[in-house]
Amino acid sequence: MTRSRWPVFFNALFLLWCAWWYCRDAGMGLLVVTGVVAVLAWVRSRALPSSARWVVWSGIVLTVACLAANVERIVPPDDALDESRMLDQVVTVIFAFGVTSLFFRPTAQSVTLVVLGGVPLAMTALGRPDVMPGAVGDAAPWMVGGTVVLMLTADMAQRLTQGSGREHAVPGVRELAQRVVVLCLVTGASLVLQEPLGLGIKQVQRCLYGMMFFSERLPRRRMSDINLNLPVPHDFGQRTRMVAAIRSDNMPGYLRENVYLQYDRGRWDVVKPNVPLEPSAVAGGAARPQYPRYLLRSDVAATERRETWRVEILAPRLLGGFCLPGSCLALSCVGAVPMAETNGSVTVNGPFPDAYEIEVDPRRMMDRAWPQPEGNAAVYLEVPRSLAGAVSNWVESCAGLATASSVGEAVRCVDADFSARFAYRLGIRMKANPDPLIDFMTRKEGSCTFFASAATLMFRQRGIPARMIGGFVCSDWNPWLARWVVRERDGHAWVEVWDGASGCWLIVDPTPPEGRPSALQRPGRFRLALDLFAASWRRALAYLRNTNFLQVLADGGELLILFLWQMIWSVPGAVVALGLGVLTWLRWWSRLHRMTPEARLRAELTQAMTRVARHALPTPLRRRAAESWTAWHRRVSERLPDERAAQLVTLLERYQTIRYSVILDEAAARDWLEAARAFGKRSNK
Repeated sequence: MTRSRWPVFFNALFLLWCAWWYCRDAGMGLLVVTGVVAVLAWVRSRALPSSARWVVWSGIVLTVACLAANVERIVPPDDALDESRMLDQVVTVIFAFGVTSLFFRPTAQSVTLVVLGGVPLAMTALGRPDVMPGAVGDAAPWMVGGTVVLMLTADMAQRLTQGSGREHAVPGVRELAQRVVVLCLVTGASLVLQEPLGLGIKQVQRCLYGMMFFSERLPRRRMSDINLNLPVPHDFGQRTRMVAAIRSDNMPGYLRENVYLQYDRGRWDVVKPNVPLEPSAVAGGAARPQYPRYLLRSDVAATERRETWRVEILAPRLLGGFCLPGSCLALSCVGAVPMAETNGSVTVNGPFPDAYEIEVDPRRMMDRAWPQPEGNAAVYLEVPRSLAGAVSNWVESCAGLATASSVGEAVRCVDADFSARFAYRLGIRMKANPDPLIDFMTRKEGSCTFFASAATLMFRQRGIPARMIGGFVCSDWNPWLARWVVRERDGHAWVEVWDGASGCWLIVDPTPPEGRPSALQRPGRFRLALDLFAASWRRALAYLRNTNFLQVLADGGELLILFLWQMIWSVPGAVVALGLGVLTWLRWWSRLHRMTPEARLRAELTQAMTRVARHALPTPLRRRAAESWTAWHRRVSERLPDERAAQLVTLLERYQTIRYSVILDEAAARDWLEAARAFGKRSNK
């Protein structure tokens, strides 16, 4: 549909004015794209069809282009909060839809859309006094005044170029004054309310964000302390829910989660990490995310062999700390700074990251304990006074433990005694008085926490420093995920003892072999399929939570523009363009030659009449897309000179008679084509 270019010109000028103020400090890409789009919209004489499909897809294309041009502003720096550029992202999208309206018929609605697209951009620029040449008071009058004048001019141009009617009448002085006052008040209110509205929007966003995905509050995690008075459920061995998935070349084995040093009346108190780790570098590359890297050990040589594992956390509420092997060298993760302590347990004061990476020493994975600190502290030999006599009896009853000449021999004695005289059982509630461990040693059956607790105190009573460890034993490979899977039932407790002769800690698992996670039955195919679904769902949620879709659109638009630009000026691009041209010509040629001579002549008549309706009359009188020939003639005949109107009537009546006759008169058709060409030539003179 034809249209006047003046409303397009002033609407584009208004958008360029707002974009110029917005882009003054840096990054002129949005201004350049707006200028190019404005020129294309002004040059195009006909508006795009106003159907929903054209409006939506045009808006999407221009949104991608504007985001790509403004990517410097909408992407926050690495050290900034995620919402630090949220305002720029929102106003860029709104501005893109204002630019979209330039390609459609100028109406009051399109002018309103242009204004709504440009004003937020201008208000954002006005709210940044640091980018203005002087104080806000010096810049504000120029910006606000120009904005108001251009808004009124665009509205006036739209009114003057439309048909007659009261709604298109030129406003008087009083109405213009009222509009200026209202626009100034709205602009001032926008500037004043910018900060409180921004804070409110961010708060609403956080609330909706937490409701849709996961709250930023600390998740309710499992109890960190170990209470022996609470029995382990009977069905613990059937709890196959995934806690984590690990990408590793080797079996992960024992993954330390918490360390326990002090025991009293059936409870082990967890050692709480209290020292923040200092980042040493940024891990990652072009193929993986950039993670801050934290060193866990300072005694590692630069040339030491390393292997990188990637751990995906699938059930953060079942974790009390990071799952790390004893050979872990460094931790790489995003989010809150991890907290650590000397015994090697690491946690975070906040939500766990969706994934983290660790560097490990791949040698001796299954028996490598955390090497620090040395076991000369008194806490590693501490035995509760109330249990001192009982523990001494346990040591005496363990064959060979009292006379063992080395730590290794003592470990073998405890393992052999527990395996021979004790049984692994779940769901047993021990007597709290005088102590659950006394009841366990009497019953000679219980879960892994009882075996590890009794062994820890027995080693200490024997003079061997020991600490109790809680975590998981990962030995389950899921071929569908191509990952090692840590399940809830893999939760386990074991002991680390200090060997003074070798100067290192050793992993000791006193639980009988039938009670260790590696002895559990492997899951079936249905469970593997559920694992794949659960991991995919969790990854999708993590992607939605962590991905900035505006940045993705901007990057995609930038890559698309660069790709098309390189294709145009390359040999493959020339070949593709030539191929498309040949295909278009072949399609036209085949369609033309499939037609009969009579059908081709009828098509030629239609094309000639269409050219007359489009190009032989002034722009306001051209035929509209959905307008019938009769309605078009009735509308334009009143505005043409009498002679010209009579020629058009004769031409249109002859066309309808010849074109839609049952038998086409070829001579009359050729004569009408000559008359149509003559009518067009007289119009162009």
